[in-house]
Amino acid sequence: MAVTFLISIPCTLTAESDTPTAGQIWKEPVTGMEFVWVPGGCYEMGCGSWTSNCYRDEKPLHEVCVDGFWMGKTEVTQGQWKQIMGDNPAKFPKGDNYPLTLTNSVCQRRRSGSMHAEVEENRRNMQEEAISIKWLGAR
Repeated sequence: MAVTFLISIPCTLTAESDTPTAGQIWKEPVTGMEFVWVPGGCYEMGCGSWTSNCYRDEKPLHEVCVDGFWMGKTEVTQGQWKQIMGDNPAKFPKGDNYPLTLTNSVCQRRRSGSMHAEVEENRRNMQEEAISIKWLGAR
């Protein structure tokens, strides 16, 4: 199973203007990673009355509103991960410009709490705000 990484940075840390525009690109100065502005908005989340094929955790249908955020323009590369985390746990360590893919065991270790400590340690070493790393698709 490959894990997709969503890296987002709060607007207050990175905005060059008061209101970024949808699709605006920003280059993070420490890592060189490019981010695209995704404007905030509201949407309905969950499974509604239009179907009876819903899981228990998909109900009730409800409105979710999110603030705008900067999202990585591309997948996280092995080199970018190494720069932030200090290691390369890739399933296929081919080089710095290849996408990062992890195995389930690495994901479980990272989600167990050790990842937060590693990000904090690297944040202190870089003397920069930590980048928020969210796990999507990890089970």
